[in-house]
Amino acid sequence: MEIKNEVNSLTYSEYLQAYSDLTYEVIANYIYNMSPSPSVKHQMISGEIDGVKNNESNSSSH
Repeated sequence: MEIKNEVNSLTYSEYLQAYSDLTYEVIANYIYNMSPSPSVKHQMISGEIDGVKNNESNSSSH
């Protein structure tokens, strides 16, 4: 989701404070709202699943 910025320019200090409550990324001078990072538990489970998939693909190729 793009967040329209009505201000033409910001100081560095204003930039740091402008969206402090959001996770965002600036791309080509536009500010985009980013999804929050996955939780640690989610990342651990994803890593386990990825490990199982890699082990299966490595064992089936031999």
